[in-house]
Order: sequence, then structure tokens, then C-alpha cells
Amino acid sequence: MALRPDASISAGLATVGLVYGVYQINLPSVTDVRAAPPQDGHIAKSERVATWTAAALVSGVSLIARDMNIFVLGGAATVALAWYYRHADHVNPVTKVANSVRNSAHVDTMPETAPTDAMADYGADAVPADNYAFG
Repeated sequence: MALRPDASISAGLATVGLVYGVYQINLPSVTDVRAAPPQDGHIAKSERVATWTAAALVSGVSLIARDMNIFVLGGAATVALAWYYRHADHVNPVTKVANSVRNSAHVDTMPETAPTDAMADYGADAVPADNYAFG
């Protein structure tokens, strides 16, 4: 026996609120996730825990209520929040661009040639700092 339409939408929106609460409990704010180094393993694991917890919660509530609207609204909220946090976790805080390469910190990004503004070599021939007179 399905719920009445007005009760169905209300229960679906309440389930969306529960899903949002699960993500708020398990993860830091999206601003903190975006400011952290990209593809942090702890954030990724916490996001997966939140997604599975929210999916179980949505499934349980929709099965108990025997209403499809609860499942659709709660499932859409779960997918949206999972994508939102995964995208934030892949954004590099310096470049403000999402990296698509896993563990991009280990990718060799050094240029093939030395930059033109390379620092001079201050080896054994350099003048010691004791020879400079200040003031």
C-alpha cells in the first residue's frame, strides 16, 4: 500500500534531509574538501561510507513505506551528494581544476628542458656571506 501523494512527497523530502545529514556527519564541509590536497584517501573512504550508509537508509525507508517516490528522491540526493564530494576531492586547490589522473602527485610533470630563468649555480666558487659588509 503506497502513501498518499502529499505524504509520499513529504516522506521523500524527509529522506533527502536524512541523506544530507548522513553526509554532514561523515564528511567535512565541501569547502574543506576542496582546500585539501586532491584525491585524499581519507576523504574518499569517508565519502564511500556516507554513500553506502545513505543508500541503505534510503532503501530501508522506501521498503518500509513501500513507496517509490521516497526511493527516487532519496536516491537522487545520494547520487548528487556523492558526485559533489567526489568532484570536490579531485579539485587541486592551487590550479582550481579537477584532476582526472589517479594519484596525480606522482605523475611526472617536470618540463623536458630547464627553464630559462633557472637559478645560477652557487657552488664552491661563490663568495662567502662573511665578506659582505652591511650598514
